[in-house]
Parts: sequence; structure tokens; C-alpha cells
Amino acid sequence: MVLFQGQQRYVGGIENVVHDAELVNGNIVGLGTKVSGEDQYNAVLPATAGLDTEEYLLVLQDPISYVAGADPEDYTIAIGTPFKAIHLEVGNKITLPVATLASAATVGDFLVPANGTAKLTPAADLLGGTRLVLKVEAIDAVLKVGSYRETDGVLARVITA
Repeated sequence: MVLFQGQQRYVGGIENVVHDAELVNGNIVGLGTKVSGEDQYNAVLPATAGLDTEEYLLVLQDPISYVAGADPEDYTIAIGTPFKAIHLEVGNKITLPVATLASAATVGDFLVPANGTAKLTPAADLLGGTRLVLKVEAIDAVLKVGSYRETDGVLARVITA
């Protein structure tokens, strides 16, 4: 489960998006082309050519399941299913399960997009030159996942968007 802290505009702050691969809350995507006849966009994964200029959005879909006893932590967005993605703003705080990161992070690391993956990638410095940057403020921020279980989390703050 992803916890998002920040005020989000309802008009222009949330996009309807669809992608051709499974995603989970806490992933990041860019907006591709608009779907013909729909009020939604095709999601694109980060690409090296656009890391320094492209705006990436946080996948944050309500983890609704009609299966009795379904665990929200295991929620995935099926291929081709529309989902919500939010525009991030400087100062937003996000607590992400450690499983949503490309590798282990430590306090003080930066979380940045990386080529070809929807997972944020920890980096010790900003030499890669990305537009979206989050800074890890705490590790093991325990997330309560409904009434099911607790999981380790990473608390990060958006420093550039």
C-alpha cells in the first residue's frame, strides 16, 4: 500500500492512464499519446532520452478487489486496465513499500526514474540528471496494510518534479 501526503488538484492533478504491462501502486509512468475517443492516456515507461525533461506520474489506483480476503498489498493493475496516476509536486511525501523500488535504498539516497522500468531507482547522487527526484527521509516506516499485515516502507519527499 502506498501512502501519499500532499494536496492534489482534482482538475489537472490526476490522469486516467492505461498501460500494456502489469503495474502496481508506487510505480511511475509518463504520459504518452491520448487514447482515441477516451479521456485517458497511454502510459510510457521512463526512457533515457527523456529522463531530464519528461514528467513522470505516480501510479496510485484504489486497490479494490471483489475477491474475499484479497490482500491490498498484492494488488496489481492488469494489462489494459485504466488506472489513476497523479502529478507529483515539490514537497509531496510518499511512503512506498520497499518492494516497489528497483533495489534497496538508504536514508539520504535519491529515488529517480531509470530507463525501461516503472520502479523508482535509488541513487547516491544526481549525476544522472533526472527531472523527477525524491529524497529518502526514513527507512522501515512501517505501513499498515488494511487489517492484513505490516510491511517495511520507505518515506520519501519530492524535491524536484
